[in-house]
Amino acid sequence: MKFFILMCIVLLNACSSLEKQNKPVFLDQHSQFYLQPVPKELWGHSSLQKLLITTPQDNHELLLQTELLPNQINMVGLSPAGLVLFKLTWSQEAGIQTNTNIMAKGIDAKVMLAYYQLANWPIAVIRLGLQDLLIKLSPEDQQTRDFWRGHELVFSVEHKAKHNLMTHYINHYQIKIETISQNIIEF
Repeated sequence: MKFFILMCIVLLNACSSLEKQNKPVFLDQHSQFYLQPVPKELWGHSSLQKLLITTPQDNHELLLQTELLPNQINMVGLSPAGLVLFKLTWSQEAGIQTNTNIMAKGIDAKVMLAYYQLANWPIAVIRLGLQDLLIKLSPEDQQTRDFWRGHELVFSVEHKAKHNLMTHYINHYQIKIETISQNIIEF
């Protein structure tokens, strides 16, 4: 009987910790995205990107170093001078762990990771994590991912030759993403 009670407690704790680990990332007031595991074709990829975030009030620039491992994503946000703004690690088992060194107004590490996935993961995988949003590819060139809530275009990610451009039409900001380097890492 003690073993049965102990197993029930262990199962209840496991269920409650799973719920905490799979929390959505809020992209705006109405839209959520559940982070998804790294697709196999992206395992071992590493990138360094320069982001320019433009809002009606301000501009922010940062560097983003990202490593994609089979069971984990590591992301570091750096100021243009090289100061570490945040470190983020995500896995499906442990959820998101962030360490913020310097508060950067308007830069949320969790949202950066969500947008990274929305821009790079295969469409079928993205659909698994979307809540209250639909994704559609532009019919003209298949290079723009449009995210819709009902009949309203919320944001888009446009893949261009030299950069990607994420535009949030509701919250009125843009993120221009230039890839500086891409590498394959050993894991």
